[in-house]
Amino acid sequence: LIGGEAGILVPPRNPEALADALEALVLDPHLRSRMGLAGRKRVEEQFAVERTAGELVKRFNDARG
Repeated sequence: LIGGEAGILVPPRNPEALADALEALVLDPHLRSRMGLAGRKRVEEQFAVERTAGELVKRFNDARG
């Protein structure tokens, strides 16, 4: 949902905007594919076990002084 690369953000409680976003995805298989791949890449990069565990250890060590 960064820069519209991995998803489409719509304003809350705005059914028209949601309908427009869904229609764009339904009508454009390339958009769906591109966003799906971008979302998967983001999750793999940002939330890999090794990275998440490393960040947790770093924060724990920083907190200990």
